[in-house]
Amino acid sequence: MGSVYERELKKLLTANRFLVVRAAGSLGVDLVAINSNVAFPIEVKASRTPRLQFSACSGRAQTQAEVVKIPTSAYNLSGA
Repeated sequence: MGSVYERELKKLLTANRFLVVRAAGSLGVDLVAINSNVAFPIEVKASRTPRLQFSACSGRAQTQAEVVKIPTSAYNLSGA
């Protein structure tokens, strides 16, 4: 589900003059969008519920936050 939204977001950003690199397998961020002025690391989340929850048990969200100092998130409410 998240990979479908990653591709949709990549297409949208590319249409708006960004070079977008997709890092399959979540290597810290899912997409990096770059244009002549800025670069955005983007972590993409998708869910069937209106509330996005991170598990504190895995620590994955914390690790990603530490690796990517300025995270940009994209959230898609799927199946709505």
